[in-house]
Amino acid sequence: MRPDIAGKSTTEILDLQCPSCGPHCRTAANRVRRVMRVWTRIDGTQAFSCIRCGAKGSLNAETKPAGSSRSSSTDLAQRTRLARRLWTASTALPQTPGETYLRRARGYNGPLPPTLRYLPARENHPHALVAAFGLVSEIACGELASPEAPPAIHLTRLAPNALDRLDKIMIGPVSGHPIVLATVNDGLGLMIAEGIEDALSLHEATGLGAWAAGSASHMAKLADAVPGYVACVTLAQDDDEAGRTATNRLGAALVARGFEVRVLSLAQVS
Repeated sequence: MRPDIAGKSTTEILDLQCPSCGPHCRTAANRVRRVMRVWTRIDGTQAFSCIRCGAKGSLNAETKPAGSSRSSSTDLAQRTRLARRLWTASTALPQTPGETYLRRARGYNGPLPPTLRYLPARENHPHALVAAFGLVSEIACGELASPEAPPAIHLTRLAPNALDRLDKIMIGPVSGHPIVLATVNDGLGLMIAEGIEDALSLHEATGLGAWAAGSASHMAKLADAVPGYVACVTLAQDDDEAGRTATNRLGAALVARGFEVRVLSLAQVS
């Protein structure tokens, strides 16, 4: 028997597909990935926890009212605490396998932002590149300050050699929060992409400020976060249905706010 998160003994552990976040994944492999752990406590009750979206709870404990705001706010607070705990456990990125992944596997040669850090392997979890969600203040000369308590994080879990990635996981309330990788440039231009790696590469190539959404489903929710002083927003569009839909929705929302919007197809630059 193994101890569960509450310190009680468990008799059975299963890893299953997550019904909450699985159907929303872009690839078939991620939709069926066994990211939800279900365990049976010694008292017969069952509990579950998803390492990808953070959903957790009890399956056959005393039923709570559906849609309980108290339950929802508790789960949200738990996910935020987990995100901040992992961020605190991470280290600065330079001279780590996280930098190896960006430099050698992804070919990025630009500066490493403080919103990216390295999380060493722990227990059964592989090492990872960790990114902080949330707007970040500037300290001087256009450099970003280091986040202290992000509302959510993005994990790019890495193979042992750090030259390949295993998967990506977001922990915490990410909705409406960007991953800020570079500040808006002197021409007040901003680039928004789905992925961290694409955003970094485009920043290196264009000099534009760079944000990553983390996924297509969250990209359209970033419109309200764009500062009013930005002159033009360039949207990096992935060449798939989810990418085109996300770009169209975010672009429409930004135009409604009065921004000039340009679309850059990643299929044309790859």
